[in-house]
Amino acid sequence: TFQEENAKPTNKLKYIVKGRPKCFSFQPRRWYSNLTQGRCFSMVFFLMIMYTGAIFFFAILMFVDKDSLLQEPINEERPFLSYIWWSHHTLSTVGYGTLTPGNSYGEFLVTSEGIAGLILLSTLSGITWAKFSGISARVLWSRNAVVAQLDNSPHFMIRVASLWREERDV
Repeated sequence: TFQEENAKPTNKLKYIVKGRPKCFSFQPRRWYSNLTQGRCFSMVFFLMIMYTGAIFFFAILMFVDKDSLLQEPINEERPFLSYIWWSHHTLSTVGYGTLTPGNSYGEFLVTSEGIAGLILLSTLSGITWAKFSGISARVLWSRNAVVAQLDNSPHFMIRVASLWREERDV
C-alpha cells in the first residue's frame, strides 16, 4: 500500500547537517588562531572590514539624528560623507575638532566610539604583532608519567619544560 511504502526507511538522504555553519559560530579562539596563523592577505582584509564596518556603524548612528552635530556638514552635496569623516577621526582617536557633538545623543556616541576605537585599535595591533612576531610555544613533555602519593592521596604527575631558550631534540 501507499502508507507502507512511505513508512519504509530510504537511504536517499545520506548526510544530515546538524548545528550552525562554522562561519556563524561564536568562537573567538578560532578567530584569533585563524587571523594569526592564516594568510597575511586574509588577515589584513578582515581587519580592514572590521575597521570600516565600525566607521559606517557609528556614522549611520550619528546620521540618524541630524541635530547630533553642532556644525553643518562640511560637504553640503553629500552630507553622509561628513558623518563618515567624523566617524573615522573619532574611531582613530585623531579628533580634529571641526565637527563636534551638538546634543547628549551625539556626546554619547562620541564617547562610545572613542572607547570602541581604543579597544579596536589595541586588538588590531595585538593581532598584527602576534602574526608577525612568530611566537610559538616549544614545550618538552616527559616520556613517563608517574602516579605517586602526595598529601596522603594519589596524584598523576608529569614533567614539562619550556624550550624557549634553546632547541633540544626530543
